[in-house]
Amino acid sequence: MNVKTSASIILAALFLISCSNDTSSIGDSVMPVSDELTVFSGTYPAVSRSIAIDTPLLTKSAKCYLGRYTDPETGTFTDAGFITEHLCVEGFIFPDSVLGLDQFRFSDEIMQQVENSRYYSACLRLYFTELFGDSTNSFKIEVWPLVQKLDPGTKYYYDFDPSTLIDTSSKPMVSVTVSPTNFVVNDSIRRKTQNYYNNIYIPLPDDFAKYILETYYAEGGKEKFADTPAFIDNVCKGFYIKCVQGDGTIVTVDKTSLDVYFKHLMKSYSGTDSLASSYTSFIGNEEVLQVSCFKTTGLDGLLSKTDETFLKTPYGILTEVTLPIDSIINNASTVNSASVLFKRKNPAQQPFIVRASETIVLLRKKDLSSFFDKVSNVNNITSFAATLNASMNEYSFTNISPLIMTSANDRRKWIEEQGLIDDLEGHAAYAAEFPDWDKIVLVPVVAQTDATNNVLYYDLNQSVSCARLKGGPDGDPIEIKVIKSK
Repeated sequence: MNVKTSASIILAALFLISCSNDTSSIGDSVMPVSDELTVFSGTYPAVSRSIAIDTPLLTKSAKCYLGRYTDPETGTFTDAGFITEHLCVEGFIFPDSVLGLDQFRFSDEIMQQVENSRYYSACLRLYFTELFGDSTNSFKIEVWPLVQKLDPGTKYYYDFDPSTLIDTSSKPMVSVTVSPTNFVVNDSIRRKTQNYYNNIYIPLPDDFAKYILETYYAEGGKEKFADTPAFIDNVCKGFYIKCVQGDGTIVTVDKTSLDVYFKHLMKSYSGTDSLASSYTSFIGNEEVLQVSCFKTTGLDGLLSKTDETFLKTPYGILTEVTLPIDSIINNASTVNSASVLFKRKNPAQQPFIVRASETIVLLRKKDLSSFFDKVSNVNNITSFAATLNASMNEYSFTNISPLIMTSANDRRKWIEEQGLIDDLEGHAAYAAEFPDWDKIVLVPVVAQTDATNNVLYYDLNQSVSCARLKGGPDGDPIEIKVIKSK
């Protein structure tokens, strides 16, 4: 019987072996001494710490965020705004004529009907189903039109500076105080109307509505509305929407709508012309470019804590863990399993509790940027996902042994390529060249799924979340439970 054959028998028997810190040996009675397989079980401590997200991470999400929030538990402050483009459907048309433009003339009878009324208007609506904080809070926002469009070939990261796309020497198009709760709409309508979609209403200058209409009706104007790229290039490059005052609320925006209202003639059933009021919408959603922009301050106090670690979003703090790889692989040819738990501390009571991220991924620190740049799913070799077990208050990774073995093998191959010896000196040379080789990070994420709930990829969690984990340099060590063989 060779080692491969006996290994399958022994691994099947592992379920009957109790794990302890003692080294045990099995199989003496079923195989010759030359084929002896020794199985070890043990628990190895790892050290964790909080780290700021100083690596640029790709901003990609079907949602955008707007508002400001100071966390009363941690004292951190988050400021969220976003940039969005807008769709123009192919074959888009306005009516043959609209009221209020110089090139169109209407009868005196029609003009009397609209005397002292607005001919046209425009607004932005920010539609949302979720928010964090107080829904009745008021905050002041500014709307800036883009003078330079987003580049579809550029990767935009969370630290992107929107000022490069707007004219900072001018004033914003709009500066207005809004609230997530639209008090203009009756409360019974908001609560009881099945199809009511919560939205923040932002009026735009009438001149902007006139500009949209005049652009369409000018010579060659219809071509500028032929499709979305033409509309973005020639009519509206997009908007930067930022919060400049207020605290206590961050809204998760599902989509934005640029609405243009106008009056025009419409043929009635009798064949006579009548005046009609209409509007058209240009939608901003995941089908066009959207960039969320975050600023988070007050993190130093959390980063300095040594008896616990944090997972804080948006764009805040991750937990780094240094794996004891050398101790784990010592006297072993294979790491069969390695499980690790990350226990969460219960948050303090507060009016609006900052919840922990429902899902996190564990991956090698060196893969952090590429994982999100490539819009990745976990491979269960160097990256893994776990959901929060609410009853146990923990994140559990049942087997990260492939990551441990991959990290050790990568080091061995590099040492061989350099003509070095796989000993302490060779290990030191590798660690000097790749200081993060034995480090993993925990990252809060949101799973993007298909119609059957299969995970397609993971986005960085951009919502307000915070998990306090046991650990830290001076806190409880992270325990890695290992079964290995030789």
